Amino acid sequence: MTAATLLISVFCIGGTFMQLPISWMADRSSYRTGQLVCGLILLLGTLAFPLAD
Repeated sequence: MTAATLLISVFCIGGTFMQLPISWMADRSSYRTGQLVCGLILLLGTLAFPLAD
């Protein structure tokens, strides 16, 4: 139950606070760079999730 609550909280907070940096990056770089950075952030978050316990 705690892990599910943490996951939902991080998802909501990340969705709110990452809108401005992602849109800023999308305006100033190429599509490919934006997708690469977002993919790397997603990968790092996925790898860090087991450490949050």
